[in-house]
Amino acid sequence: MSKGWCIIWIVLVVVVVGLWITNYYMSNPLAKHRAAIELETYLNENYPNQTFDVKNGKYEEKRDVYAFTVKNRDDMEQSYTFQNQNGRGYEVLNDTLKE
Repeated sequence: MSKGWCIIWIVLVVVVVGLWITNYYMSNPLAKHRAAIELETYLNENYPNQTFDVKNGKYEEKRDVYAFTVKNRDDMEQSYTFQNQNGRGYEVLNDTLKE
């Protein structure tokens, strides 16, 4: 292999490893967006008479979940916490609105 190809492979390996490490600790924007959409769908199905704003999505790598803060548009003082499982289903694990 020529010197140019070796440099390209080294750069490619460094970029892939860097992205893998970043994805492990902070997840990726597409998964976070998909988890937020699944949460909005869950809220629309279970609470059709209320309107909510989904905000502040954070990824918790130790538990492999996304935690979102949800505010009721009718009562902006009240906020709720929802947790979605990361992965295929993005199912809601914790619904503090029911409590």
